[in-house]
Amino acid sequence: METSATNFVRELKSDDYQNYVHLIEHIQVPIPENYIHELLKYHPDAEYNEALGMIHINTDKINTIFRYIKPEEGCYIFNFDSYSPIDIHYQYIPNPDTDYLSIALNFIEERSKYPFYYRTATESHATDNLGHVFNNLFSGNLYIKAHQRAFGIRIELDKNWIRNNIDENILPPKSEISAILKKQKENCFLLDVVKYRPVVQHIKELLEKPDNALRTLQVKNLCSELIANIFTDVLKKESPSASVNATSGGELEKALLIINECADRDFPGIERLAAACNLSPRTFIARFRSLFHDSPHNYYKRAKMEYACTELKRGISVKSTAFKAGYKNTASFCRAFKQVYGKSPVAYLKTKNLQAEDERLKPFSY
Repeated sequence: METSATNFVRELKSDDYQNYVHLIEHIQVPIPENYIHELLKYHPDAEYNEALGMIHINTDKINTIFRYIKPEEGCYIFNFDSYSPIDIHYQYIPNPDTDYLSIALNFIEERSKYPFYYRTATESHATDNLGHVFNNLFSGNLYIKAHQRAFGIRIELDKNWIRNNIDENILPPKSEISAILKKQKENCFLLDVVKYRPVVQHIKELLEKPDNALRTLQVKNLCSELIANIFTDVLKKESPSASVNATSGGELEKALLIINECADRDFPGIERLAAACNLSPRTFIARFRSLFHDSPHNYYKRAKMEYACTELKRGISVKSTAFKAGYKNTASFCRAFKQVYGKSPVAYLKTKNLQAEDERLKPFSY
């Protein structure tokens, strides 16, 4: 049985493709000011309020509100709310004349099956929420299915902002972030980005209230927190064992072993973990946070979910996996799983199966 995402791809490949996708927006990877002018050029009838930083495009094909702000030098933030009764295609075009790093996060207001489809020359993703980090060399296509209320954020950072806020010299040299900054790679996709949704919604709410005297400061702080969390998560996923190797003489290695051994049991407790490392609980927590940028308890929850994922991929049922992972019932396991991965165990497995299936789909032409 084909997934809805596969059907979406097949529909986009069909002979009546030009009728199927009615609206195409060509977006040059930006100089941010030019991005605003591009929107107005393609939509000359749009309502534009420069003082409020708002562009409202309302036609029979699309109803979108763009809001933007420059909370500090070298940083632009674009927020959008969009609805269309037809499928929309956004095409990203490389722009060698600029030197911005971009972060985009896209969400759907109500749950839907794979409303977003991203395609580049080398990969494709169909999902219900998606983000990516890209530079000015990026080229790709975003498709949003009809009748979806989408919202999201796009952050543009110039090279001076990056130089002042990110020490590229201590980034892992083979990391995706480093490769994107050095133009060795165009982009990396961020899957399962639901955990960023509350921050994006908060920024969206602030941009809707221009009379807030502290709005710029609040947006700046939220934006910095969001960027730091995204980069930290990308680096964690790329080198899951790097932090263990970075500990001084394996100082916290015994604690990590205990946590992993307890993945199918209750949290072992700070006192036990600290004692295993010959540290006081307070010192243990401080050093753990310094090395892993997270609390021991959150690390334990991820270890438990990684164990659960392994069991699910082996074909173990959700109910049996919940029991093996130490949960009293399936409902509490599903809630904990969604907190980590942003979706239910069943939806997670469907996404993994879909990604494997997408690898076999050849890029389509239009």
